[in-house]
Amino acid sequence: CFGSVVAVQALTPFRVRRRSMGARVNIWPICLPAFFLIHSLCFRPALGEHAPHRFVVGVFLRPPTARLDALYHRALKVSDPASDGYGEYLSQQQLAESIGVSADEASDAAHWLRHCLELANVSHPAVRSVSHRDAVTATVSDFTATYLLGAGLINQFVRGELPPSFPEAPPSAELVLTPPMPPLYCQNLTQGACLARPPCHWKEPEPKNSSRKRHAKSSEREEQAHCDGHFSGWICWPQMLPPTGSLRPEWRCFEPQELEGLHSTTGKGWPRTPKRRRRGRSVESVLLEGHAPASLPASAAPVTLATGPAVAPRPFLGFRVVPRSNGMVLSFRAPDNSSESWESVEISLRTRGVFQTHAFRRHKDFTPNGPFHTAIIRGLYNLERVDRIAVCLGGAGGAASAEVAAALSSAEGQAGCVCDMDSGRDVRLGRVCEQLGGLSPFRTPVDFVMPRSDQTLSALRADLAIQHEAYAEGPSAAVAVGEFNAETFLQEDVDALREAYGLMSLSSDIRVAGTPAPAFEPVNDATAGEGSLDLQVVSVLSPGAPLTWWSVSPFDLDGFMMSYALQVNDAADPPLVHSISWGDAEALFPPQFIERLDYELMKMVLHGITVIIASGDNGISAVTPDCAFVSDVIGSSPWVTSVGATMPSKDSAPYCSSSSLRRAMGICEEPGPITCSVASGAIITSSGYWSIYRARPIYQSAAVDGYLHQAKCNPCRTGVVEKHEVNASDLGTPCQHLSSSKVCALEPLFTTTRASPDVALPGNSYPTIVNGSLGLFDGTSASAPALAAMVSLPNAEQARK
Repeated sequence: CFGSVVAVQALTPFRVRRRSMGARVNIWPICLPAFFLIHSLCFRPALGEHAPHRFVVGVFLRPPTARLDALYHRALKVSDPASDGYGEYLSQQQLAESIGVSADEASDAAHWLRHCLELANVSHPAVRSVSHRDAVTATVSDFTATYLLGAGLINQFVRGELPPSFPEAPPSAELVLTPPMPPLYCQNLTQGACLARPPCHWKEPEPKNSSRKRHAKSSEREEQAHCDGHFSGWICWPQMLPPTGSLRPEWRCFEPQELEGLHSTTGKGWPRTPKRRRRGRSVESVLLEGHAPASLPASAAPVTLATGPAVAPRPFLGFRVVPRSNGMVLSFRAPDNSSESWESVEISLRTRGVFQTHAFRRHKDFTPNGPFHTAIIRGLYNLERVDRIAVCLGGAGGAASAEVAAALSSAEGQAGCVCDMDSGRDVRLGRVCEQLGGLSPFRTPVDFVMPRSDQTLSALRADLAIQHEAYAEGPSAAVAVGEFNAETFLQEDVDALREAYGLMSLSSDIRVAGTPAPAFEPVNDATAGEGSLDLQVVSVLSPGAPLTWWSVSPFDLDGFMMSYALQVNDAADPPLVHSISWGDAEALFPPQFIERLDYELMKMVLHGITVIIASGDNGISAVTPDCAFVSDVIGSSPWVTSVGATMPSKDSAPYCSSSSLRRAMGICEEPGPITCSVASGAIITSSGYWSIYRARPIYQSAAVDGYLHQAKCNPCRTGVVEKHEVNASDLGTPCQHLSSSKVCALEPLFTTTRASPDVALPGNSYPTIVNGSLGLFDGTSASAPALAAMVSLPNAEQARK
């Protein structure tokens, strides 16, 4: 998901999940009794082994060509303010009539799908046609039957024999989707049971050799024969045939399992997982728990210091630093893992080229905070690097001398603690020491930290130009957040943030549509971070807007946007604004899937629905942080608004321009409305890309042409990168459905295909509460729901007028 979180203090990640909604809660951690913790971590039902599932397959029908062309041109008119048809949206009945798929065609498709599933040993499958009659779905409890459906369409051998011979599909059927395999589906099966459960297969151990005989018994167990398998679901479509009228269409089925040819410089693919839709990064809320000191590996050789003879390699002390507003938090675990005894500690750091040194006494200046003891270092600049961070230990009775040394070194403008990283000894005084740092967005150690301040409600409103008196309410102001991968939330977290901003609690419960998360799902950053951010951003920026949590099951069709769009289009009265902070690689999907997804998104436009998509948090990649150019499957659609992220504005009162806030926070400086990126102090970099499929919309022509003529940030004029000249023709993107080489050059895309994002909003330092734990989130998954909240305001105003 597109949110990245930085914690403001050490907080426990779990607590009992509340069933009652709307109760007031304290935002500080609530300890979880050991029984519930053990139960939730050790006795959760194994997904795919014990938990019941509903698997949904679908057949998508093609409207008549003339009707499809008419729908396309009407969608352009209703969304163009200069058109005389602007805003003339269609009701469900009008849309069904305009699509033109007959009831008989839908009935034939339903009969065909039911018959195929019965041949796959499903008794009485629940088959239904959607509101517009252009798709038919079936719900079954047997995953194997959904796999056999695709295998039967392409006559693929299963268990050494052909699957049932299915009858010919209806002529208007253009796409068949089946769900991915649940995790653990093939686990702990005997060989016979494994072979009887496709697509599971029996994996024999690899031949042993002499080098492997030294392995431990645990490794030997891994080499035993076992049942294995994974499957991402079928995408099936009929191949085009000459119009002879007598040939039966040949079907092709594709599994979007692996992104090959990710980048010409990486030489590797992007492996898929059962939860393949989550994108973006998240630094854990409890950063103090997971943060590792950014020290280089110790050298095995002893080092001779200025103060004495050679010493042994450095010890591990276990100190950590975490950024906060205008400062840092220094922490150690109590009891610590260090073999060193100490009574005081001296920490030196550099900011804006000037060294500071601070001294802390162990039993007086550190405050217990869960499993850690913490001390606050104040007086630093927000969004300014702090590096050369080193701690030196002082022994019993050394507190006074540490304070004197800190005062002297600060007065001299140099570091009091100068740590040799190989030996773990202070170069100046020979003390035991450690050099510290932070975490990069890729969770790798870096040699600096970046203090940062949280956004305020008035600051966000100022940056977004939302008037204080603006208020949205009623059905026309409704906003839905789309969630996937069994994401969950707590309404009391939403109410707690509203209370912190001085807003009243929600007047009604958040509506839940689609498939809610399993009841045993814990509530923490991994399971609720994205959804909590989405809900809370909308709720505080448009306080009166009715909220809908729209969740898609991982086993409903593709488990992602096709299922989501189909559900929304099938709903009688869906919200008018939908915010999606999830995505996937466009190159993973064949053109037939892309065309149908755009058709479903176009229907949402015709119904008057605004779809807002977070562009991504990985620079030129929408999904992965390894510097490959990867466009997003939803953000590249011409029927959505793709949103990037910027840093907060310098003029965003009272973020930094308020004198009272500056006095409370200390020094406060912001980089201004520039792209949100790691280079500007964020923990994400806003994504931008060109589609590999979709043509450039006419409304983008002037903006993209101007961008391509700029001297900076132009992919056609790439400069020197790491001393290697890079030309536009050298840049590649995965095009596994467009070329046999799997990788195609980007340059032809720049002037012909859809560019993303369309707009950008502040996406830095959004306070978010997850299960009572307060953190700061960065990401386009913050700016996207912020735009959704903004759109709800004119929607409500238009309804009032």
